[in-house]
Amino acid sequence: MVITKSISRLARNTVTLLATVRELKELGINIFFEEQNINSISEEGELMLTLMASQAQEESLSCSENCKWKIRKGFEKGQPNTCTMLGYRLVDGEITLVPDEAEIVKEIFDLYLSGCGVQKISNTLNERGISTAKIPFWYPDTIRNILRNEKYMGDLLLQKTISESHLTKKQVKNVGQLRQFYITEDHEAIVSRAVFEEVQNEVQRRAEKHIVVGGAKSAFTGKIQCGICGKNYRRKTTPYNTVWCCSTFNTRGKAYCASKVIPEETLKDCIADALGRKYFTEDFFIGMVDRIIAEPGNTMRLIFKDGTEKQMIWQDRSRSESWTDEMREAARRKMFEQRGANR
Repeated sequence: MVITKSISRLARNTVTLLATVRELKELGINIFFEEQNINSISEEGELMLTLMASQAQEESLSCSENCKWKIRKGFEKGQPNTCTMLGYRLVDGEITLVPDEAEIVKEIFDLYLSGCGVQKISNTLNERGISTAKIPFWYPDTIRNILRNEKYMGDLLLQKTISESHLTKKQVKNVGQLRQFYITEDHEAIVSRAVFEEVQNEVQRRAEKHIVVGGAKSAFTGKIQCGICGKNYRRKTTPYNTVWCCSTFNTRGKAYCASKVIPEETLKDCIADALGRKYFTEDFFIGMVDRIIAEPGNTMRLIFKDGTEKQMIWQDRSRSESWTDEMREAARRKMFEQRGANR
């Protein structure tokens, strides 16, 4: 037997409540609701539960709407209902600066304007052991959100998100569903308005400069796993070469994952040889191989779809082999430019 205080304690959604009650009933498990004095396994139990669960759901909706009304009235007066972001806390209804955290925010803005990207900034903070109760580890998205938050220049945008449903309580972005409220110079700024606007311009400039164009999906996408950190390998295309590298190594550097970059042509030749084929063919590879584990020491393990494995060792190309004609021409031009500058 399961004993619960009331119907609303078990579920405030009638459908969820009845589904749970019926599932337990099939298993021969009774639910006793103390407040309503109902046994779910009794003949009249389900009818009573349906009626009372509907009432509990309506009460939940009414309570939710009342709370939302109160919060929105506060927004109209410029009163935030919460603030736990880096650098600020809500004290007696006022957004109040936290000096130690404010210094971190200033440094993030300074690093970005000095040319650092969000990944570089997060790596720098992590390597220095800087953390807070809310941010034990730094990620690029954390830095992006800080750089775009208007509160750091003293302004306040209210009702950025809304509750999707009083049942799920899932927060979704407010993109016009409800009115928003913007208050200028609401609280003490951490960075000046000029610095904040300069950062927004730089964010836009970098976004326009690095427009990502989706390419065709490769046969290796999602199939190569790093044997050191466990992350997937990703494809990188340069003007001179196409390689596969661990996503941790690519974004965070060798200090976090010492895996090696594998040229795509080397990867294809090695796999073709391991499969006993003269040339690499995508269809044959996809049909035979489940995944590849890239391990230290130029070693890879092919995990076949039948569960068997095969080890491969690939060779680094020599410097002369890895250079294309375009790379040689670029190096030659750079050498002549340096000679001309030294004269």
